[in-house]
Amino acid sequence: MMLQLAIPPGFIPLPITADEQQQAADSELIATLAGFGNPSPTIADALVQVARSFHDCGVIFAGQLTDPEIGPSHCALVTLSVSSLGRHVPDFGNRHSTSVEAARAIASVLSEGNPDAVVQYRDLDCGPTVLVLRAGRFVMPEDDPYADAVSGLPPTSDNLQALVPLTSTGQLLVLDMSTSSREHWPRFIGHALQMVASIRGNEDIDRSSGSARRGT
Repeated sequence: MMLQLAIPPGFIPLPITADEQQQAADSELIATLAGFGNPSPTIADALVQVARSFHDCGVIFAGQLTDPEIGPSHCALVTLSVSSLGRHVPDFGNRHSTSVEAARAIASVLSEGNPDAVVQYRDLDCGPTVLVLRAGRFVMPEDDPYADAVSGLPPTSDNLQALVPLTSTGQLLVLDMSTSSREHWPRFIGHALQMVASIRGNEDIDRSSGSARRGT
């Protein structure tokens, strides 16, 4: 199916697709835009490798989220993936047959397994949703050449994960947003929640296509 998702201003999508020619063309276009008209083969090659890695992991949509009011120096990474609902809700199809039941079951499991995270059940426009918020810091290996530079203040890593069960197809959509810009966390989480609420999809999602349609 073609998944509908509203994209906020300042979002730069990555070329997540199984079509390698299209992937290369999209990567070159993004690299050209990043170079202000001068194509950058290094950036294009890096984008292709990242896009392929995401696609192989079940990601169907991804990109860099920026806020026009604060500029591109602060950004967040957003990915949207799809997996089998049965992997996360063992009793799916038996006791947990509705979206509400499935979402509450997922929230219960995540709450028990992630004591340091904030796990919430929400009834959003997209349907029953589980929100998971985590705050932390990157810990770099001691032998990393840049370890000393950040030893006094390890970079932050804040994360929002939204899980939306699609019980009609037995699938689970997972939108993940992470950023090291803690100062602008409220802005980014606001954009991410709007994206989650806009999700529309009630038919089987084809992971091989890696396609999503922008909402209006």
